[in-house]
Amino acid sequence: MTTETFNEEVKSFEKEICRVIPLIFEKEKGIAPMILSYKYKKDSLNKEIGILGNIGHLLVNEQTKTALKHAVRDTFEEIRPLVIAFVSEGSCTKIPKKDFKNITGIANFLKKKKESKAEEKIEIVTVNFETANSKRSIIFKIDRSIENDPKLISDEDLTSDWIKKDPDFEGLLDNFLDVDYHPIVDLNSIN
Repeated sequence: MTTETFNEEVKSFEKEICRVIPLIFEKEKGIAPMILSYKYKKDSLNKEIGILGNIGHLLVNEQTKTALKHAVRDTFEEIRPLVIAFVSEGSCTKIPKKDFKNITGIANFLKKKKESKAEEKIEIVTVNFETANSKRSIIFKIDRSIENDPKLISDEDLTSDWIKKDPDFEGLLDNFLDVDYHPIVDLNSIN
């Protein structure tokens, strides 16, 4: 597999997932947490996308999240994915870029926000993509302005570019894909 092919396959998976997630959200009026994986098959006309759904009950505490992560990694040993996506609903606080320059700026912003008691949580759907060495988050805001007809709106301000994973960071729901299963190692730099 060449770097060009690798990038094309990852981008194709990303595009397809970002096309399908809003459709699921509109039909179901929400998104249940799920993990999707893409298995690359050379010379195959069909793409293999696996879906591990119905995992919300495993996200209740640190112990169940850790068990989920180990089970998913064991499953990856069998299916050997090229790229995965972890999808979930949540909320966030938007921090202006001027306050996001360092930890002190973030802490000061959050302290001011807490003191003002302003509740500006934004409902979101997060799609966290991972290869063995890179990651990217695509964020959709949930628009509930029309009763019983919520929509997802892509939020470029909250969406990140592909970045290299930090090998020293191991979050409970981060770095699910920690082994490079595709044919050539170290091509995991998405352009």
